[in-house]
Parts: sequence; structure tokens; C-alpha cells
Amino acid sequence: MRPAMPPPNRHWQIVLRHDVGTTPMLRPMIAPIAALHGLSALAFAILLWITRGSPEVPATVTGDPSLPRLEGEGVVLHGRVAVPKSAPLFVVLHGGPGGDHRSLLAL
Repeated sequence: MRPAMPPPNRHWQIVLRHDVGTTPMLRPMIAPIAALHGLSALAFAILLWITRGSPEVPATVTGDPSLPRLEGEGVVLHGRVAVPKSAPLFVVLHGGPGGDHRSLLAL
């Protein structure tokens, strides 16, 4: 028969479990985690270096008069008429700056 012992200190149990069970399992994982972290930082630095400089912004109708435009009421818009003039008017708007109209050409 085991002698009666006072209830163990809960904090002491957690420390014992940590010292005995968790630390040896984490030791082999530290090197791969550190390597992955280092590779991520290197990839970020390379991408940052590659994309340095100011981005090229495509010309707009205010800067390039050769682009198709629609004018009216003092407003100039980049646009094009894709149907015969006898067809009913159908206006399609696409996304904001950087958006592209080519996905809408099939309409």
C-alpha cells in the first residue's frame, strides 16, 4: 500500500511535464523551424529587391490621345463602342484603377 501524500502542487506538475515530455520533442524541430523562418525572410528580401522602383502605370485618356475615348458634358472617359450604332445602348462598367475590360469582351 502506498503512503498517503499531500495533493501535488499543480504548477509543479506542469513544470515536470514540460521538463520531461515536451522539451525533448521540440529540440529536433527547432532547426527546421529556424531554417524555414530564414528562408521566408530571404524570399521576402529577394521579392522586395526585385520589385523596387516605381511601378509603370499605363497611359490614360488624358495622357494618350490615341486611346479610345467617350466625351460628353465636359467628361472624358476611356471607353469604346463595340456594337453598331443601330443597336440599343448598353453600358458596362468594370473595376476601378488597375481593372481590365478584356474579361468583359465576350458580353
